[in-house]
Amino acid sequence: MLNEYIVYWLEEPFTRRYFKKSDILFRFLKQYEKDKERQDLLLQFKYITKIFPKDVIIELFNDYRYKHKINVHVDSQKKIDIRKENNIITLWINTNRIVFYCSSLDVAEFVLLPILREFHPYLFIANMETNEYGWISPIFSSDQFKKEQVLYSIK
Repeated sequence: MLNEYIVYWLEEPFTRRYFKKSDILFRFLKQYEKDKERQDLLLQFKYITKIFPKDVIIELFNDYRYKHKINVHVDSQKKIDIRKENNIITLWINTNRIVFYCSSLDVAEFVLLPILREFHPYLFIANMETNEYGWISPIFSSDQFKKEQVLYSIK
């Protein structure tokens, strides 16, 4: 069974404000997804979210395919299939959200999320059915720390 996940890109002030209050952000997004016709929710949603540049993201997928051995198939700029080994993710890039389907978040972490981290380090992801949500945060590599830095343990 495939799960539906939605990725949101928030304006910088809202990312900072709600990074540690993701439950509040999730409740708002869930309410918006349930009732998109409600004008007040629609205006707030448009105010806090950024538009995903479809061309830039597709180019990033295409660049990523050569580096990390993934297959990307774009169906007339609407549907995108990403395959790595035996795992597949189908996604659609909408104006203010990316909707994707996959069997688990482990598959998303293996196939899709590393690509999205290269696009932007802080995106919000949610599964409205299972109430799973959180930030796609960057993974720090050990290269970011100087070799002279030492961690001491005090007993």
